[in-house]
Amino acid sequence: MKEIGGYFGIEQGTGRSEFYPSLIKLNLGRNALLYVLRAKKIHKIYLPYYLCDSVLLICKKENIEPEFYQIDSNFLPIFDKTLKNDEVLYVVNYFGQINNRFVKKLSNRYKNIILDNVQSFFQKPLNHIDTITIKEIRNNLQKNREKI
Repeated sequence: MKEIGGYFGIEQGTGRSEFYPSLIKLNLGRNALLYVLRAKKIHKIYLPYYLCDSVLLICKKENIEPEFYQIDSNFLPIFDKTLKNDEVLYVVNYFGQINNRFVKKLSNRYKNIILDNVQSFFQKPLNHIDTITIKEIRNNLQKNREKI
């Protein structure tokens, strides 16, 4: 089975060249994760069981110890541990269900959080929260349309 992805609701001609021009631009979500893990010198990552394989592959490649946690019926983390300085809580915003108020509440409790907003492109990143999202989607759409 072939996987599909992207944001079907984004149309050409919105007048915006980029949605988040001040963020660091990397070509893949997994490279964004790799960048954060290396920059913060992370040695352990807490991951939800319900997760894309590419995240776990990055952890294995970088010899970062993963530990898994459960999520509830609303896809919110069930996590009650204290993080060390070289540990991070990886939170996935699966369907855009996590709002920034909840993210702020998490960040008050846990120092190191990576928020995976790959499926929540339009949610604006918060300052001091490492956020992974997909950028330059309009250019990718245009390139794909030119191939057809």
